Amino acid sequence: MSAEEIKDTLQLQLSEVEMLGSMFSNPGEFVLEDPACLENVQNFIDGSVSYDTVKCRIGFTVQLKVRWTT
Repeated sequence: MSAEEIKDTLQLQLSEVEMLGSMFSNPGEFVLEDPACLENVQNFIDGSVSYDTVKCRIGFTVQLKVRWTT
């Protein structure tokens, strides 16, 4: 995978995280494992740091409350 493809993939992941954060905006619904990781990834996309310095992964948890009606 080329550096440009990696940047495109990570940019898409950042967009997806932003969308999920908007969809699950109640406290505790959407929780990032390492919020600082987003900044590190964005710095790579912007060209501020090399890919070798991005050693995190974008991880998150979505917690849903489901109601069953009968």
